[in-house]
Amino acid sequence: MVIFPGVWMQLLYPRATMSLWVVLVIIVIPWVEGNECKADKNIYYVFNGTVTLNFHCDFSNAKLEYRVSLIKGVSKKNVVCHGSFNASHQPTQDNNCRIVPAKSNVTFYLTGLVENDTDIYYLHKEHMAPPPYVERFDNGTIVHVKANGLRPPPPPPPPIIQDTEQSRWPMLAAVVVLAVYSFIITIALFYTLQKGRKTRILQSEYINVAPYRQPKHHQPYTPTPRHAQVR
Repeated sequence: MVIFPGVWMQLLYPRATMSLWVVLVIIVIPWVEGNECKADKNIYYVFNGTVTLNFHCDFSNAKLEYRVSLIKGVSKKNVVCHGSFNASHQPTQDNNCRIVPAKSNVTFYLTGLVENDTDIYYLHKEHMAPPPYVERFDNGTIVHVKANGLRPPPPPPPPIIQDTEQSRWPMLAAVVVLAVYSFIITIALFYTLQKGRKTRILQSEYINVAPYRQPKHHQPYTPTPRHAQVR
């Protein structure tokens, strides 16, 4: 029966193995789910009632059916507009909202906005088919609708955003290092166990081949008879 090194590690040190896997999952999950939707800007100022919201997302999987919705409000319950598409990436029209999808982004063209429409807007991305169902929300974008003739306030300084592709490499390197370290420890433990097992087998099969010598028997001393002494 062949037992892989990873199984030896789990049998000998179950708690240490579980802790190592937890660390790997914590590191891998953010790296795998790092490709989330992000808006071009954190805040938009609207003066003519129209705004264009562009979100960078991955819609390149031709086997999935996508559904995107623009949600208004912190509670994320007020759906402004929504649309569904697949690999054809056909644009859709929903009331005063036009949705134009692409492989790497989706754009919402909103018209007829008034000051009461000032709020935070979220992009809701869903994988409808095939299963499993997956949904994602972006971090939110503020749309500030102003009356005509008012000058916008100075824009805030752009946030420093680290390149996602470059930020993934350190996490990937950490995962590889931990995996290699775990593999080396497992191999070392496996080698130690095999060596100890061979030593025990050799000790149990040792045969004493030293020649057996019978103990010498000394004749007990007997006194010489008197008649022999006289002679």
